[in-house]
Amino acid sequence: MTNTSHESYLTPFITAMNIEFKDQWCVLHSYESLPYFSKSDVDMAFSGNDISKLEALITTVAKKSNWQLYQKLWYDVKKCFYYVLKKNNEDVFLAIDFLIDNDGIGKYGFKTSLLTQNCNWYQEVIPIPNHEIACCYKLIKRIVKKRPLEEDAKYIRDHFRQSDPEVIKHILAQHFNSKDLIVLRDFLEKKNNNLTQTKINQLHNSRKKFIASVSSGLKHTIWETLRILERITTPSGLVIYIPNLEKEKQEKFTKHLSEKLGILFRFVNLEHSNSFLSKFKSLVGSTLLICPKNNYNPKKSIQRNWLFKNTTEVKIQPEMLQEQSNDELVNAYYLAILSKLNKRFS
Repeated sequence: MTNTSHESYLTPFITAMNIEFKDQWCVLHSYESLPYFSKSDVDMAFSGNDISKLEALITTVAKKSNWQLYQKLWYDVKKCFYYVLKKNNEDVFLAIDFLIDNDGIGKYGFKTSLLTQNCNWYQEVIPIPNHEIACCYKLIKRIVKKRPLEEDAKYIRDHFRQSDPEVIKHILAQHFNSKDLIVLRDFLEKKNNNLTQTKINQLHNSRKKFIASVSSGLKHTIWETLRILERITTPSGLVIYIPNLEKEKQEKFTKHLSEKLGILFRFVNLEHSNSFLSKFKSLVGSTLLICPKNNYNPKKSIQRNWLFKNTTEVKIQPEMLQEQSNDELVNAYYLAILSKLNKRFS
């Protein structure tokens, strides 16, 4: 039976994107189960300039389809955003990830205008990269991340077989020197069946030197500074304070809350030191930090910002602190966290 847990959002969202941003977006990979379900986040490229209009569309579709936006994370330059939505009244989450970089100064060095150019279509409604882009993007992405290529070799070579070799060569020549191009060509043509981790590391380092320039480095620095300032001034993490329970109960609470929150945070950490540095790093790093306190006050249980220490009450009953009531305690915090995140987009 087909999993359709994301269809109620993705179907109208894809339809709206094709109307509002025709030829300005695409789904980069892992689109085979769309629009019904996405196993991980939906990776997309967006080459338009009106990001506020894009975000308005994301939230408008959410409201109309009974979903809610709870998280937004600026994770790379130029402007690459990761959004997390939740279906109302159900513990169903969906992450949509937009690569927005028309200068090609981000991690993968691809201009989004190139990624969204001359797209193919999946099921006639989802724009996807053409074969040349799909081959090169996946190959370069794995090298940048220093990941083994065994898993993706078939995908990469299948697209290569359907590509114009000269176009492939032209794209790769913008990332690698002539010596590296020979190595990659042999891999694509299966003359070299696989690339060792050592060779991938060498290609990673060689590419980094090859694409470096003063102008791109300066642009990257400027945008990275803006990104960090945004993360500091508008934190996407939270700090929650819980009663100083027994160690085993604290760990059980952390595990269950982490499972319930799903993909809302990058990390969920239990921290006993309660230091300013750990709280600061968690708030700006999209982490949920759990801090047990001896002088626990339920009226000051959730901290949203490191600068303005406004706290939120979590309504818990004394019986929730008993072993058999761990689920009730987790649920009380879960609902309070959702409410707190929701207010960021109200």
